Amino acid sequence: SFTAYVGNWLVFFSGGFLSIYTVTSEFNYQTFRQNIVTGLSRRELWMAKTIWLCTIAFLCACYFMIVPLILGWMNTPGVSITLALERIQLFPSYFLMSLGYLGLGTFLALWIRRTSVTVFSYFAYVLLLEPFWRWTVHRKLFSNVSMHFYPANVFEDLAPMPLDDLPMTRDFLEQNEFSFFLTPLEASIGASIYLLIIFYGIWRMINKQDF
Repeated sequence: SFTAYVGNWLVFFSGGFLSIYTVTSEFNYQTFRQNIVTGLSRRELWMAKTIWLCTIAFLCACYFMIVPLILGWMNTPGVSITLALERIQLFPSYFLMSLGYLGLGTFLALWIRRTSVTVFSYFAYVLLLEPFWRWTVHRKLFSNVSMHFYPANVFEDLAPMPLDDLPMTRDFLEQNEFSFFLTPLEASIGASIYLLIIFYGIWRMINKQDF
């Protein structure tokens, strides 16, 4: 679980930047326009982007699965298949989380198109704007689990930091009638809904924008 949390941050930074840089570079070098001029339909362009994002997210999830297995095998006496696959449910969660950050970066890059502005907007939203709104505005107006259902937080809660035994988590539970994190099922459903919205938004921009 802790490895997944560390990987959460790695994908947020590196995966988000990769998706933004790739798309904005295509605008800078007019690759989008060239693909359409040479006969690629906008639907095929969207499919190519979707397949690329899913492939990168899958590779991230595979890497996340391999690293803990190797570390666990090296440091755990009496390794068994049952023990090794005890938390295998984190694999699809990690895939959704990776796809969420990659998709969000791609959506912003298609919308803004400029690398520096997009990178700033991506990090500002995830690290500053959304947390500020959730904790200082939403929680005061609606102090319930709905404060966790914002896009970046839903993706983050797919692989959250293991905080079950920390005082801050216990204090939060005592002060509120809901958990500090979304449940895996809530996070998975929320992430799936946001991904559908993000990929629909990417589809609309690819079909409507003039490249």
